Amino acid sequence: MENIDPVGVHTGDSIVVAPSQTLSDKEYQMLRTASLKIISELKIEGGCNFSLHFIPIVLNMLLLRLTQGLSRSICTCFKATGYPIAKVAQK
Repeated sequence: MENIDPVGVHTGDSIVVAPSQTLSDKEYQMLRTASLKIISELKIEGGCNFSLHFIPIVLNMLLLRLTQGLSRSICTCFKATGYPIAKVAQK
């Protein structure tokens, strides 16, 4: 999921799209790999929600927040993708 406008400080304040529209495949794979490493290193089981800030000029990213469990923004992801995130997480 990607915020495509710089308005506000919360996902609910911005226009959000899924899948990401402005990332190259290489950048998308970098974020995906980083996400999986974060989950693995922290030994998170079940659902989790985190925000990464990607800095394309230097191909780097910052972890802004991480919440174990599902948050309200998961509903936005489900609506955009149709993927039953909550159902899968509960398994």
